[in-house]
Amino acid sequence: MDRNLIFFLLKRPSSWFACASTVAAKLKKQSHVVTKRHGISIRTRIGNGEGLFCAVAGLDYENEMRWLMNRLKPGMTFLDVGANVGIYSLHASRRIGETGRVYAFEPTPETFDILNNNILLNKIKNVDLYQVALSNLCGTLNLIEGGRPASNGTAIDGTGKSIPALTLDQFRKENPGIRIDSIKVDIEGGERAFFEGARETLLSDQPVILFESMHTGPEYPERHFLWDLGYRLYFLENKRLLEIDRKSLRGGNVIAIR
Repeated sequence: MDRNLIFFLLKRPSSWFACASTVAAKLKKQSHVVTKRHGISIRTRIGNGEGLFCAVAGLDYENEMRWLMNRLKPGMTFLDVGANVGIYSLHASRRIGETGRVYAFEPTPETFDILNNNILLNKIKNVDLYQVALSNLCGTLNLIEGGRPASNGTAIDGTGKSIPALTLDQFRKENPGIRIDSIKVDIEGGERAFFEGARETLLSDQPVILFESMHTGPEYPERHFLWDLGYRLYFLENKRLLEIDRKSLRGGNVIAIR
């Protein structure tokens, strides 16, 4: 684990047991470790960018994560776009209960296998997994691999593994009756394309959205797309929502409410 992660975890005593388990696994030269935080067990690879940070940190992974989880109620439907190893999906499944549903999308094959194993590890029944990239087209995209799995992205052109792609609007048409209450999106700069393919759903369901907005500045086209649909955008600071000005150049996690 890197120095920033160590300092982050030292300030959170509740994470120390999970951190100790990770250190022990690394000393034993194991490739994977199972950590448990807030009643959720997550098996992940040892290494930066392998989902280890979010697994050890749990609900402390991001302030916006706890804010979003606190909004979920039994019976709701949660969409996890770029699910990685499942930190959001696993916690959301507990909040929405047996009557709710999580739909998790993760296109990277190796990461999808870990995600699937974590759902099985926690014996969860209300999460549906899809090894698909949600974007603005139906067909295939190229998986552009970054320096770590969490930084993988997609592109229409270029080299890389060919992966299936789908729009959220098409997914809704193929699964009638679904109404989406909340969405988390973290797809390394592909957020605008996802929103374009989800336009009808965003207008009809008006879900609350948490998305990463830091790879497309200073224009941030994904923000302008949501503004044009009638959403208001916010940063979360000190547990308060601060509305984002259209001229803001600041990147980070953004909460969208229509």
